[in-house]
Amino acid sequence: MEQNSLDEYDEIFNLFDSLLVDKKEPRSRKRKWRQIESYKDRKQLRQELHNLQDY
Repeated sequence: MEQNSLDEYDEIFNLFDSLLVDKKEPRSRKRKWRQIESYKDRKQLRQELHNLQDY
């Protein structure tokens, strides 16, 4: 499980790096940010579900 978490963080940082490096149009940049936010939301929900299963 810990390895999966590290892989997810790597993916998030890669997305941030691509945002910083790429000089795309503002519309595509906004889309990337929405993708990152939705990814973080899904990760948080998965963590909450996992925590609930522990109870």
